Amino acid sequence: MTSFHKGVDYTGEEQEYPLQLADESEGTIRLMALAPAVERVLQTGGVLLVDELEQKMHPMLMEFLVNKFQAPSCQSKSCTTYFLQLTIPLC
Repeated sequence: MTSFHKGVDYTGEEQEYPLQLADESEGTIRLMALAPAVERVLQTGGVLLVDELEQKMHPMLMEFLVNKFQAPSCQSKSCTTYFLQLTIPLC
């Protein structure tokens, strides 16, 4: 699988550069793995549980994902986001 990333070449022109999936960051790969479930919930409703969303995911990718649920098109479908941090004592 190949993805394309926008960048600027040596002349200052914007270009798209191919990147193999194996060369993507773990966070990007995680986002790609979540994408079908996210889109399904956004289109049809339902519940999406993701453990440790921030784990290995760049803050900008996490913001992109959260913003999808906060978009006006989602709000009209009564989308709600919850972020829980549970601390369990180990004693």
